[in-house]
Amino acid sequence: MIAINNPASALYEILNRVVRSRESTIAKSWSAALEAPIGSHEFIQRHCEVVRLFTAVHQRLLGLPEGDRARSRSLQYLPSWYDVVVPREHWQSPEVPPSDLIESPVLGLLESVGDIFDLQDREAGTAVDRTALERLRESLHAWRDLLDETALPETLATQIRHQVAHIEWLLENVELFGAEPVVTAASQLLGTGVSTMSRRPSLAKRTATAMAGIILFLTQVEDGIDLASGVLDGLVQVRDSMVQMLDGPRELTAPADDPH
Repeated sequence: MIAINNPASALYEILNRVVRSRESTIAKSWSAALEAPIGSHEFIQRHCEVVRLFTAVHQRLLGLPEGDRARSRSLQYLPSWYDVVVPREHWQSPEVPPSDLIESPVLGLLESVGDIFDLQDREAGTAVDRTALERLRESLHAWRDLLDETALPETLATQIRHQVAHIEWLLENVELFGAEPVVTAASQLLGTGVSTMSRRPSLAKRTATAMAGIILFLTQVEDGIDLASGVLDGLVQVRDSMVQMLDGPRELTAPADDPH
């Protein structure tokens, strides 16, 4: 079997490879680490995966309990790790103004790409309805209510708290970032709900209620009230089925002896 690294271990292995490289420049060391030429499509794709690892580490750290020493100690070094992933050598130098970062026509091409994607999305009907976004915003109240539950493990509570806050921030800035990050963050929160149900079966009903709002948003269902009830019932049934499978079949009780 092949061991699967957690995001922190995986990120360490990659950054350690970059830092210990004998190459003459940072660019060459990253190119060697990712086995792709700088500027190539392969390099961009692989470097994006490294950024995702960094984001996963950040989220996992934020999920640790407030006041945890490992959390506090690690978060203060987060910018240093980020500087290896995305070097900021010239960020503070007045000799390199923002206008020198990229030529205007080259940046303008990105705007054109956005226009192309907008056209594709309209043709595919993938736009997210504003009503669905408002429904999601309202559903987050159920998650905050869940945070008041004392039976919820502190690690999970902290993770949910940060995920909910991040979704709220994305909703406030949806005009800038678009709906796709909201969908991604909502899907992640849904996964946290599944983990909550498995770790605290006693909270299954309340967790399912919170998850129902996320599902309604992801499916963009118009008839929200009726479906919410159905989703809730379905999630509880799934949870009960899982518990039965984990506990195994109940022993059969022998019939009572016939007095006759």
